[in-house]
Amino acid sequence: MLWRKQTCETVTVEIPEGKVDVNLYALEDVITRGWLEYLSLGKIGTGGWATKNDIFYFKDEYKNEPDEFQISLLKHEAQHVFDKRKYPKMKNVDLEYRAKLVELIYHTEMKTFFYFLSTMSDNKKNPHGYAAGQIIKDLSQKIFGHELETNKDLWIGVSDKISGASLELLKEHSKKLEN
Repeated sequence: MLWRKQTCETVTVEIPEGKVDVNLYALEDVITRGWLEYLSLGKIGTGGWATKNDIFYFKDEYKNEPDEFQISLLKHEAQHVFDKRKYPKMKNVDLEYRAKLVELIYHTEMKTFFYFLSTMSDNKKNPHGYAAGQIIKDLSQKIFGHELETNKDLWIGVSDKISGASLELLKEHSKKLEN
């Protein structure tokens, strides 16, 4: 990835388990967003990433999407920062599982949920897709009482339960990590 300009500010991001102070780097005048963007002819690429102390993001990706910036970038990546600090040996699939749950806790519309539903994978080498699949399976069990529900109409009917159930799953996962 290459860019010509970056600015940094220190921000505090609220996530379900507390507040996280991070250095937020806005990357501008982007030359390339990496090999994935190149191979997909600009259709797929990262919007941002986190280290133990920092969040980096491509500013132009979020200029017209304030909710996406606040939730799918800041809160998602802040959960990564939190987890990397508290659980430094956590696997990528668990990092993504927890961060995607945070997105579902804060997003009130179904767009993010349906995106996760459409990108599910059973391949652990694809942490984003695998985490999405685990979340759909865990929410299916919690809300419907069976292993996997993919019917969008049924999910729309219980859309008011997704945020609360996602918070329960995050708390349950945190409890397992503490043990």
